[in-house]
Amino acid sequence: AAASIAQVHTAALHDGTEVIVKVLRPGVRELIDRDLDVLYAIAGLADRYWEHGKRLRPLE
Repeated sequence: AAASIAQVHTAALHDGTEVIVKVLRPGVRELIDRDLDVLYAIAGLADRYWEHGKRLRPLE
């Protein structure tokens, strides 16, 4: 599994203008959304069942 979600490259247009190109991995937005859903679920469990959950407020 690749760790990075994007690559950034420098390039030059045909007229010589320098530009920056950012290339995202395919499906990266969906992966991030899914990972955040899992993290919120775990935080909810910690808030409900962990003795320090209320004090540390993992859902905030």
